Amino acid sequence: MSDNQNTNSLNLHWQAANYQENLLQSYRRLYYMLLSGQLIGACILAGLASMYHDSFHSFSIAILLFVLSLFSYFLIKRFQKLIQSRANDVNEAHIQLLLAEQSYPEPERIFTRFKCFQKAKGSAIELEKLTSLKPLSQEDIKALIQKEKGHSRMELDHKIPNYVVMFQMTLLLLVGLKILSEFAFN
Repeated sequence: MSDNQNTNSLNLHWQAANYQENLLQSYRRLYYMLLSGQLIGACILAGLASMYHDSFHSFSIAILLFVLSLFSYFLIKRFQKLIQSRANDVNEAHIQLLLAEQSYPEPERIFTRFKCFQKAKGSAIELEKLTSLKPLSQEDIKALIQKEKGHSRMELDHKIPNYVVMFQMTLLLLVGLKILSEFAFN
């Protein structure tokens, strides 16, 4: 391949990786907008339940809160699968980009160096060991793109959404206790 074709190929790989990453972030933004709306809805319902002093309204609100919590749970599970699928596409685009970069001299393999830095977790010694592999084999590249999520991705994709559902269930429990107290004292 000529240098010009090599450069065009690498540019196309960069564009594909960027496109996949942008789609992934769009899915995440939509996911968090929906979760935020559900959380606001749950808080409004709990607030309404505290305003009513009759069991009918409180019980109706508790049912709505329960349905909202179930919807949140199923939405979270569905979006987690969708986001994981998109993350796999991003990983594949990164693998293709790393493979395309291997035809370049080491100083020009910017993404390879970044992925090595990321894998070495900033350790200069580990980074030199990883970048001294010239060129990287397919196994080395796949090791750089392992499916081990970082702390931030684990928090964003799994823990925070689960906290939202736990919070909604806590609100449901509080509304339920309010209903029980109304029955007990009436």
